[in-house]
Amino acid sequence: MYKVLFSSGIIVQEKHVNEIIRLEGLIEALKRQIDHDDPMVKIVVKP
Repeated sequence: MYKVLFSSGIIVQEKHVNEIIRLEGLIEALKRQIDHDDPMVKIVVKP
């Protein structure tokens, strides 16, 4: 689904998503979101 949103231009990845991660990296991504020194704010989790 996210590929359709990106390829159609509905979501501009560079503008709305900081990083795309695999499901296995979800815990680390959530830790990064609460870290004030890490600029990552928005992620897409790829199953």
